[in-house]
Amino acid sequence: MVPVLIGAAIAGAAAYKFFGDKERHDLALEEKIFTREISESEVPPDVLEKIREKQRNRIPNP
Repeated sequence: MVPVLIGAAIAGAAAYKFFGDKERHDLALEEKIFTREISESEVPPDVLEKIREKQRNRIPNP
């Protein structure tokens, strides 16, 4: 357990040293995160049905 904690501390220090300032760190995170809209035809039928079911459950019944 102790070697793991020491390794995590060293990795954290290296990451802090590598990124230097918060601005560069934020830019690096932004480069890895993205979204893509897909068409309904690309979604598997079982997933599509689960989505529709959740949407039906959100709409309050009068």
